[in-house]
Amino acid sequence: MSEKNWSADEFLNHLYTRLEDHIVAAIQRANVASLHNSHPIRAGEGSEKQLLTVREVAALLSISIAGVYHWAAIKRIPHIRMGRYLRFNRSEIIEWVNTNKNMGTR
Repeated sequence: MSEKNWSADEFLNHLYTRLEDHIVAAIQRANVASLHNSHPIRAGEGSEKQLLTVREVAALLSISIAGVYHWAAIKRIPHIRMGRYLRFNRSEIIEWVNTNKNMGTR
């Protein structure tokens, strides 16, 4: 088996693609009640906090922190950049989940 000589960009793109594939598969396997309920999540349910951190969004969506950063970088998920930090409007994330939960990955 021959080894491929990767450039740094090719290697990172390959890793991001593999990571995204794993994240999508994990979401599909996850039994997350908020994503599989017959009724949508309502903004304001649960936490009163409106701006969420990357870690909180990752926990809410049951995905990795790296996956949240990647989705924000490719503008797949709504976010707010505050200097070097990312924040997510809770109601926008909930609306995004409810809008996209039955859509394919690509």
